[in-house]
Amino acid sequence: KGAVVIDMFCRVLNALDDELISLDYPRTPEEITVAARVKDTMRQQCVPQMARAWYDIVSLYRNSDPDLSATVLDCMRRFVSWIDIGLVANDAFVPLLFELILSDGLSDQVRGAAAGCVLAIVSKRMEPQSKLTLLQTLQISRVLGLASGDAESELVAKVSALLTGYAVEV
Repeated sequence: KGAVVIDMFCRVLNALDDELISLDYPRTPEEITVAARVKDTMRQQCVPQMARAWYDIVSLYRNSDPDLSATVLDCMRRFVSWIDIGLVANDAFVPLLFELILSDGLSDQVRGAAAGCVLAIVSKRMEPQSKLTLLQTLQISRVLGLASGDAESELVAKVSALLTGYAVEV
C-alpha cells in the first residue's frame, strides 16, 4: 500500500508499545492488566498478520527503501518478546534476517536493525531446552567476522551486542 501507509503502520505499533504495552516504563497494576488484555487480544486477532506484513515489507523494500525496512525491523524488534516465537524464528524470517545482516550492499542501518531483531529472538524468555534448540539453529557464528572492523561503526556495535546477548543466553 506504499511507504506512507507502512510508516504509519509502524508508528501506530510503536506508539501502542510505548504508551501501553512495553514494560520498560513504570506501569501501575491496572495498566499492566490492560496491557496483558491488549496483548492477548492482539495474539488472537492480528499478530500473525503483523508478522507476515513485517516479512513482506522488509523483503520488498530492503533495496528500494532501506530506511523503511529498518523502521519495520525496529518495530518488529519491540514485539518479539511477547509474540509467538514461531512467527519470527522460522525458516522464512531467520534466513532473511541473516541475509540482511551479512549483506555488504545494504546500509548499516538495515543490517543493524536486523541484528537487533535477532538479538530480540535470542533474548526471548523460553523454556531452557526450547531456548537451546533455538540458539543452535541460529548458527550465530555466521556474524562473527562482522564484530571486528571500524570500532565506530553502528553495525559493529549492534553485532557485538548480538554476540554478547547470545553468549549470555547460552
